[in-house]
Amino acid sequence: MNTTELKKRIKKNVDQADERMLRLINAMFESEQSSSPVPQWVYDEIEEQKEQIQNGEIKLSEWKEVKQRLKEKYAI
Repeated sequence: MNTTELKKRIKKNVDQADERMLRLINAMFESEQSSSPVPQWVYDEIEEQKEQIQNGEIKLSEWKEVKQRLKEKYAI
């Protein structure tokens, strides 16, 4: 079943659903929207590091440079 068919089937079932079923469906959507697989502290950390980069507090390096430094440091 493709996405379009699935949407049509769900819409039809929702249109025919009783109040109990609608409340269950609504609870499922609310639960899905409120839970994130990524914790808020990760977003906060990214935002902080982004600000540090923009302020010049953190220096970024190209992958080639990092790779070269590692090769030199560990003689690989």
